[in-house]
Amino acid sequence: MRPILEECRRLDPRRGDQSREFTLWVREAVQLGQLKPGLDVNTLFTNEYNPYANGTYPPGADEGGKNT
Repeated sequence: MRPILEECRRLDPRRGDQSREFTLWVREAVQLGQLKPGLDVNTLFTNEYNPYANGTYPPGADEGGKNT
């Protein structure tokens, strides 16, 4: 796997919209020649099943959904 994409996969899933961070890494990968220009970062991830982003877990919850 390409190093830049590995970094994208390590982003914290508890955060909401990550398109800004993905954009940063994708731009860098394009400049380094690791990716072709034109990649839509919104196709790299979804928060549909993210309990932190969709409101299932309260803010500050641990990985089990309990407040810490």
